Formats: sequence, structure tokens, C-alpha cells
Amino acid sequence: FSTKATVGILINGTTIDNTVVGGPAHNSKIVSRGDVIIDVDGTPANFDNVIPLLIGNDVPGSTVQLRIAKNGSYESIMEVKLTRMATTEIQDRRRMFELFNAIKDRALTHDHS
Repeated sequence: FSTKATVGILINGTTIDNTVVGGPAHNSKIVSRGDVIIDVDGTPANFDNVIPLLIGNDVPGSTVQLRIAKNGSYESIMEVKLTRMATTEIQDRRRMFELFNAIKDRALTHDHS
């Protein structure tokens, strides 16, 4: 499915698989791989509702409050407020990141030739 806004989180159930470089979650420096989403805007998150909760009103610039268990540990719970970003903007940032990495890799390969 396609959305207009994103927080840049890739999830498996309620566990964060990864964050998209340049996206709100990645830029927060709080959300990371292995964290478990406990609730979204005060609503307990589960396998069935976590994606609709993250999408919310699907408006770029709107905010979402997450409560997460760092590395899945309920001993270390954090809250983070993220601002949804336009999906097209995050795609552009991701593409730019990929291009910079390709240039860097090519430069390193060239230096070793």
C-alpha cells in the first residue's frame, strides 16, 4: 500500500527491523533496530494495529508519540515524538544516501587500484 507520510520505520510485528536513513526515526537517534513499539499515541500496539497507528492521519508534518522498549527490554522504556515526513521526501533522501555510498565505494576502489 502507499502512504503520503512516514516516520521511516521498517517493522516485523511490533519490533523495529530497521530505520530509513534520513527519516524521522533514524534522525531521532533514539529509535533503533530491535526496539519494540509498546504504544503509539497512547494506544497499546500489537501485530494487527501497529501499522495503522503509525500511519495515523497520513499527513506529512503531523506528529506521533511512541513508547518503545529499547532492544526489547521492558526495563528500559523510552518515549519519542516523531514528525511524519512526506514519503516522496524520504525516498529522495534514501536515494541520495545510496548515491553517496556508491560514489564513496567507487572512490575507495579507485584508490586501491
